[in-house]
Amino acid sequence: MLEDLLNFSFCPPPSETIFLRENNNKVFLYDQDNFVYAGEYSLLDQIYEANLKTIIIKSKTVHRGIKSKPLIKTYFHIQDAYHCLLNRWADKYDNTQRLVVRKKLLKNFTNILAQELVWISCDKITFQKFIKECWATKRFPMLKLLTKIYILSVIRSKIFLKNWIKTW
Repeated sequence: MLEDLLNFSFCPPPSETIFLRENNNKVFLYDQDNFVYAGEYSLLDQIYEANLKTIIIKSKTVHRGIKSKPLIKTYFHIQDAYHCLLNRWADKYDNTQRLVVRKKLLKNFTNILAQELVWISCDKITFQKFIKECWATKRFPMLKLLTKIYILSVIRSKIFLKNWIKTW
């Protein structure tokens, strides 16, 4: 599981993780300095550092239904991954591994930016950090961005049409 975290291959939301403190007698603190944003990676890393027993149930995702306007993700939602990559785990990567992981995170970042653009809620920080990551990885995923914008535009149009029909 730790390897999956370091490679950003899998990180369950905290709602899908059960934390057991049996036979550990170790203090676990939700660190305010490192958890000011969506801190799934940092949280699980701290749990592994404390050697706490953890059970991950991959098939138990909670679905809360479809909203008229989905949660618009921002840099906030990927900030913890970058915090871990560049700070908490900086010494765990060589330059090649770090670049591979940054390219993987850039794909996720592209999805976030596309969603913001489609819902016309692109914030300045997200855009600036996205450009910074493109520069750092020497990649600009234009095709992925445009494809995701198209897909999300279709979804937004369907939601708009459904809501319009309801009110009409």
